[in-house]
Amino acid sequence: MTQRSGRGSIRFGRWVGAAAATAALAACATYWPTLSAHSTRSRGDTYQCAMDQLKELGYTPRTFNADNGSIDAQRINREASPKLPGEQQQVDKLLVQTERAGDGASTLHVRTETVIRRFTRTGWVEDGERASAAVQQAGHVLIDRCSAAS
Repeated sequence: MTQRSGRGSIRFGRWVGAAAATAALAACATYWPTLSAHSTRSRGDTYQCAMDQLKELGYTPRTFNADNGSIDAQRINREASPKLPGEQQQVDKLLVQTERAGDGASTLHVRTETVIRRFTRTGWVEDGERASAAVQQAGHVLIDRCSAAS
């Protein structure tokens, strides 16, 4: 009887753990929203549009790969960073992924993120926080400008 009770509590613990993980995953879906749009442009044209628009919006492409259509760009929020203690910065990030769609068209995905970057003895560490209104607006502008017809 004791063993059965123990297994039941293990099952209950697993169920609670699975429910918590599902809830956390659902929360992450809106924590850093991903915007998507279809474009009549080719994947290469959509990628180039995104690269140009990121620079126009004040974001610096940090890593990018034209072959797989990805761009990771960031912008330090100069208004929020001085309000943070010590060696910290608020950084807005746009993670862009372009994909081929049928008939020469493409799909554009833009993930919006905000992190607090702080300097430690071992180097820079980033702690995620809810995507700022500014980065979400920049993501919408990027989607609007690059999903339109050429």
